[in-house]
Amino acid sequence: MSTQQVFRLRNPALLVAMAAAFPVVSYAASAANVNFSTGSVVGINAAGVQRPLTRGADIGNGDTIRTGEGGRAQIRFSDGAMVSLQPQTEFRIDDYQYSGKADGKEKGFFSLLKGGLRTITGWIGRSSRESYKVSTSVATIGIRGTEYTAGLSPSGETLAVATGEGLVEVCNNTGCILLASGEAGVAEKGSPPRRESSRPRLPPAALPPSNDDQREFVSGDQVNSAGLPAVGASFTTGHIVNTGGVFHGDSTVSLDASGNLIGYTSGSFSSSIGTASVADSGTSDTILKWGRWASGTSTVDNVSVTLSANQGVHLLWGVPTAIMPTSGTGTYSLLGGTSPTETGGSLTPGTLSSASMSVDFGALTYSVNLGGTISGVATTFSASGAGSLTSNKLNTTSLTGLIGACSATGSVAGMFFGSSAERAGITYKLDDGTYTVVGAAALKQ
Repeated sequence: MSTQQVFRLRNPALLVAMAAAFPVVSYAASAANVNFSTGSVVGINAAGVQRPLTRGADIGNGDTIRTGEGGRAQIRFSDGAMVSLQPQTEFRIDDYQYSGKADGKEKGFFSLLKGGLRTITGWIGRSSRESYKVSTSVATIGIRGTEYTAGLSPSGETLAVATGEGLVEVCNNTGCILLASGEAGVAEKGSPPRRESSRPRLPPAALPPSNDDQREFVSGDQVNSAGLPAVGASFTTGHIVNTGGVFHGDSTVSLDASGNLIGYTSGSFSSSIGTASVADSGTSDTILKWGRWASGTSTVDNVSVTLSANQGVHLLWGVPTAIMPTSGTGTYSLLGGTSPTETGGSLTPGTLSSASMSVDFGALTYSVNLGGTISGVATTFSASGAGSLTSNKLNTTSLTGLIGACSATGSVAGMFFGSSAERAGITYKLDDGTYTVVGAAALKQ
């Protein structure tokens, strides 16, 4: 049995160090596509015509997706949103508009008619809370975040909602409640929504293995004791991989049995560890994880690269911040990171000994300082820089510093992670004309 598992991530964003963002793939004539289906899953159009839904099937405005007993489906919308439908569920796309960019016309209005779902919202859910709504027989769900679970009782009289990341608003004609990350609530007909201590109980999320015993899941199905994706479970979407500066979002991520990142795809770009190994890895908690591929041949964005033990593909991945602070400041310190390497492989990996960052959320600026060693402990390096923020991204900015006694320049880029920007992940590059030092760092507030 293969120990490798595949996780279809809602928006996972992966932070791999290289320097451009890739857009969400949009579907020309449909609102969404089926990522996975098992058991009885059918689509019913506005005219009442029914058809089976299998992997790759298009779903359009006015369509209702119905799962039977034991049936499950995972739907990917063109804005990057993911919806995982539980058995005996009916979910309708009432009005969905997305042109592939923010033009003020985007909207996602849906109805949960029966059953339960887990969802990770895409661009529409983050751009404007007025443009997203899920209606039920009991209450409506609006969002200001990225992930939540919702389930209707068999009678349709009770709606249970739990927020994974961000903020969810549940309203009916008697009142509203806001549910923050980790909170759950219930709405019943004729009564104001109220908070509850337990999450909605949805049917088991188990899926039958495919021929290669790999499985696909949507966020929130299972986690291990550390709260990270377990084998046979997924991480929250919106992940970032940064290898020298490239932000990969909306990715399919592969983990090994230990939970290490061993591959990802984003749009037409694919990366895999190949014959290389995970040289160093670490995690802070459920929010952010890091690692480095080395000693073998890997594929990075469709390009084959051969890595020695002294080189590496430096990776960070986690759950990006959906709603950023709009005022105040933050101070971040080093949480962990990969061993700094020299791109040519002429120096042995070193140690990132210090990293700090100051952020002004109101002014949308940040400053960062880094320090460490390369070639064991023989050569020190240090660098600093200041840049700007755009939403939850630390925009690429210049670094100046030293490698040994030689002046060096470079760049740094990153992103905020966690529900309240309590983590930040950065990748950096520093070049003195002879050596180029690269690495990844996780920071905590």
